[in-house]
Amino acid sequence: GKTGARYGLWIELTNVLLTLAILCVAAWMVTDGKWQLGQMVAVVGVANGVFSSMARLTLIGIQIREAWVAFDRLLEFASVEPESGSTTDETAIEFKSLRVENLFFRFPGQRPLLQNLSLLVNRGEIVIVTGESGKGKSILLQILQKMYAIEAGNIFVNNSQWDTVSASAWRKTVGVVPQGVVLFNGSLIYNICLQEQLDEKEAKSIAEFLTEYGFSKYFEDFPQGYATVLGDAGVALSGGQKQLVGLARALYR
Repeated sequence: GKTGARYGLWIELTNVLLTLAILCVAAWMVTDGKWQLGQMVAVVGVANGVFSSMARLTLIGIQIREAWVAFDRLLEFASVEPESGSTTDETAIEFKSLRVENLFFRFPGQRPLLQNLSLLVNRGEIVIVTGESGKGKSILLQILQKMYAIEAGNIFVNNSQWDTVSASAWRKTVGVVPQGVVLFNGSLIYNICLQEQLDEKEAKSIAEFLTEYGFSKYFEDFPQGYATVLGDAGVALSGGQKQLVGLARALYR
């Protein structure tokens, strides 16, 4: 890591300076007649070997500490308990309304991001949330995906309390297109449906879906159409094209 590289530079620099200092002292001893030339070569050689070994030991210590930190992080992730009341085989919820009342949220030890926030979203409505950068718009969307627990307030889905709504079923109900759409090094159609193996019937249904929702006029202009490989993180696409892929994925999923 950066720490290892920084320490490695200083260790090498210290090694060179100490070797030069010993070489100068040994050369002075030879010219003064106190040492023979062979003694000087032996001392410099031994010192160089000792310094190199110490440098390697120091770098090994840094690598061990970095590995220990990484292990602690992995252990922290592995010890996270699964979300309660959620199973992967749950079906999506038939959405009717979402009501937020007096929502309050902040990260531990920081100022409040959301205070007394209330809103109502009914099926078929379009609601726009605006605000300055850093005022909690993205956090609100993450809260509504059940990624953060609220500090105070109430959220209701179809008049059901937020705590009683299954996270798995709710996430199958909502679709999210983030600012940074995650794309994989695969074909366009794979990045939309996220299925590696598709039969002819499934591929045809996806093409019909894209045509019905107006995506086909954009995607069919790609070099190989729906079979176009997007590259790592969608390197072959512009920002707007990535958003189109993310929107198509959210609507299809």
